[in-house]
Amino acid sequence: LDSLYPDEGWDRFYKAGGAYPDSLPMPKWGKITFSGHSQGAGHAAYLAATRLVHGAVLISGPQDECEGCPEGTKFWIDDTFLSTKITAFAHGDSTETFLEPTLPIMKDNWSRMGTWPAPLQVQNVDSYINYDVCKAPIVSSLAPSSTSPCGRKGHCATALDDSSPVLSNTAGDNVYIYGIDVWANVANVDQCY
Repeated sequence: LDSLYPDEGWDRFYKAGGAYPDSLPMPKWGKITFSGHSQGAGHAAYLAATRLVHGAVLISGPQDECEGCPEGTKFWIDDTFLSTKITAFAHGDSTETFLEPTLPIMKDNWSRMGTWPAPLQVQNVDSYINYDVCKAPIVSSLAPSSTSPCGRKGHCATALDDSSPVLSNTAGDNVYIYGIDVWANVANVDQCY
């Protein structure tokens, strides 16, 4: 991006490479907020656990789990996270496989991360009042768009336009409900801590 758009300041996010073996540019971790949906949320969480990043935005994740492991097995999500500016958002209905069947795994991971006060109190934002993305992960049980081609419609509804719940305005245009407030709030990690 820096070579394509040199006047936009992308160089503030990396250190230029030098002589071998340090010839590759390296991220300035503390200046970057990582955001991911689904598996990408697991990647963003892992970076927040292992690097001091500016922040992490977890959408419909992380869903990491240790299948077949003995009870009490620890993995990376149980370690103390180096980063603290972390927000999370997921669909809040795990009752049907086409919605968000992995919500219980996400809730377990959010609790294990130690980012939010224990016991973990996930906030439902369907009423759009009195929620704080910094104090707890948020969920919504609004129905996904009827046009969603996604198999797990609730899972996709948190990030993909064709799956997100919509309202029609008087001009007949779709307005993404999460675009009114939720997406901007979840993305703004600077309001946290």
